[in-house]
Amino acid sequence: MNTKEKIIVEIEALPESSLSVESIRYQILRHHQKIADEEKKESPYHNLINYCRKEIMGLEKSIAQAEKRLKRGK
Repeated sequence: MNTKEKIIVEIEALPESSLSVESIRYQILRHHQKIADEEKKESPYHNLINYCRKEIMGLEKSIAQAEKRLKRGK
């Protein structure tokens, strides 16, 4: 089991709350998992892969904003 798979297993054990940073990270890992699963297929669906990558970029931006708010104490 590689590091990414270990992280996915650990994250799957976390509860998925709607607004927490952990839940956003969980969503990012789920998208990474979808991309990996799709790339394993004989004829991958590239639109799904591109969609997941765009979602990951947006979610990472959300994490950065949330962490800034936490540092400011709001």
